[in-house]
Amino acid sequence: MQRDGNVLAGGWFTYANDWPHTRICRFYPDGSLDLGVNPGITSSTLTPFVESLVPQPDGKFLIGGWFTSIAGQTRNYIGRFNANGTLDSFNPGASTQVTVIALQPDGKIIAAGNFTTLGGQTRNHIGRLSADGSLDTAFDPNANSTVNSVVLQPDGKMLVGGSFTFIGGASRTYLARLKPDGTADPTLNVSLSGGVSCISLQGRRLDDPRGGFCRCRSDPLRPGPRERPRTAGPQLEARRSSAGWEESSVQSDGKVLLCGFYQQRLR
Repeated sequence: MQRDGNVLAGGWFTYANDWPHTRICRFYPDGSLDLGVNPGITSSTLTPFVESLVPQPDGKFLIGGWFTSIAGQTRNYIGRFNANGTLDSFNPGASTQVTVIALQPDGKIIAAGNFTTLGGQTRNHIGRLSADGSLDTAFDPNANSTVNSVVLQPDGKMLVGGSFTFIGGASRTYLARLKPDGTADPTLNVSLSGGVSCISLQGRRLDDPRGGFCRCRSDPLRPGPRERPRTAGPQLEARRSSAGWEESSVQSDGKVLLCGFYQQRLR
């Protein structure tokens, strides 16, 4: 959700409010569709989808996922839109899927996923970009496998989760905390029996660009992951049905956002 109350949505869809919209759209607070955000997202290989979507304070918004073109221009797995929905010149490029993006307070961008290059240089599964899309050469945690989730802490450190067993120069089994320079924080070294798909810091709002999104296991009826914001206060848990996932989260004003693979009004 953007600071003006507009709601951004990304995923696998091809229609929004009965209008053709490919993988990304924006709704006004009253639920009406912003027809200006409809760039067309395509892929030269697999079916394209948007997996991460992060608003910036200036109204621009970042997207990551599986795609190689936005609005007819090359954008490999990561891109940025201007506030009016047009494509921004930001174009660092990744070698493959970007699963999560987090925005630091200084405007730098953490990108993570399955890639092994970012911004034209080797970055295994996680890297940091400057606001102009250039690679931050001082940050290289060098994870040995996929990073699924990144959440920034108020002190500048970040929590990361995934399928890795080594990151930031140290052995860490699926969950780690990194210092701002990308090295592993020695104060957090937990033992988990399997990969981490989501991390949440309590108290995060829906419009917080620092992350805190739940990346749920995929539904057998629909390929690919799902993302769900976590907020403080009551939570409505995901429900699995024949229509797929039905996700929900409570806003700070008590209203509820729902998303999933359903075609009828929920009762």
